[in-house]
Amino acid sequence: MKNGRILFMISFIFLFAAVVDYVNVNRTNDIYANIMMSVDENTGSAGLSQESLQYDEYTQQTVDYEAALQKEISEGESEYVKPLSQEVVDFDGVIVPILVYHNVKPSFKGQSALSMSFTATPAVMEKELQYLNDNGYTAISMDTLVAALNGKSILPEKPYVINFDDGWESQYTNAVPILKKFGVTATFFVWTNAIDHKDFMTWNQLKELQSLGMTIGAHTLTHSMLDRFKSDKSLRAEIFDSKRIIEEKTGKPVNYFAYPFGVLNARILAFVKEAGYTAARGIKNKAIQTVDDMFTLNAFLGTNNYVQFERYMKSLE
Repeated sequence: MKNGRILFMISFIFLFAAVVDYVNVNRTNDIYANIMMSVDENTGSAGLSQESLQYDEYTQQTVDYEAALQKEISEGESEYVKPLSQEVVDFDGVIVPILVYHNVKPSFKGQSALSMSFTATPAVMEKELQYLNDNGYTAISMDTLVAALNGKSILPEKPYVINFDDGWESQYTNAVPILKKFGVTATFFVWTNAIDHKDFMTWNQLKELQSLGMTIGAHTLTHSMLDRFKSDKSLRAEIFDSKRIIEEKTGKPVNYFAYPFGVLNARILAFVKEAGYTAARGIKNKAIQTVDDMFTLNAFLGTNNYVQFERYMKSLE
């Protein structure tokens, strides 16, 4: 009887962990763009609705976090929008701003403030790239940045990197023509469960981006907060399987990972390294990059607002 109770308790613990992970994945909304999984009643296939979002306590925590982050940027209260001191510049690293875009599309009537904070209009993005071009900045790839941090490459004067998160179709439709205009390369971090769904890119489009010299990186399977996963099996799937799937679909290696919501801890970091990624990017809004930060590279999220963007870039000069 005692052994039976022990086996029952072990089974219950594993079942509970599985249920927690299931709830975590299925309650996760892409807060960055106000989306939620939906099912097409005619075809029975899953789609992604741009404006439908159901808030609960879990998602509201993320909304509060992102809103606070955006408030700090807009009010200039955070260290990443203040001029860098010489002490910081002398730190053993390089100043390479990584500029992160999400949706790139025209604004529309009724658009929420949260959606707007993670949406850059094509006009704003083009104005930002024009600013970089006019002020002597040079776009580099993630490969070049990583090589430089490893002492294997020399950076051009005033380098910067462009990233796109989530795999929105608007990036392909509206952002890529702007990148072509300025001759700029970029890395697109995609969460694989969204690909081939409404409002997101297709695998063929991602392969086309690669043919244009763009890089595809992994952003997990489900865009979940990774610290919410209790079982190692589920967490590993998010990190390992997203890499594998992209590689199988595109035929090219995936070397870079971006943490959804910038959430990471020692356990997550260990799995990212074990999965074989070369580097990974967070969302801490700084421009200093060091070899010690290879798996927590810094980035700037204020690209939706030109005033914020210009103030940030000028703070680096």
